[in-house]
Amino acid sequence: MPWSEGRGEIPHWVKIQMWERACSRMRCVSQHMYQLIHRIREQARSHTSPLPQGICGVLTLGVRV
Repeated sequence: MPWSEGRGEIPHWVKIQMWERACSRMRCVSQHMYQLIHRIREQARSHTSPLPQGICGVLTLGVRV
């Protein structure tokens, strides 16, 4: 009788295999998220400006808005 039939319990070795696959997928997702966040941080750092900025990033030099 296959393990899927009967009482519905999953054998220990199947649980281990499922956990190892899930762990591997989570590692892959974590690495991908790190790469995305790292790229956004680098982009934000390169877009900073020492100039004062007004509303919506538009430079206002003594102009009333």
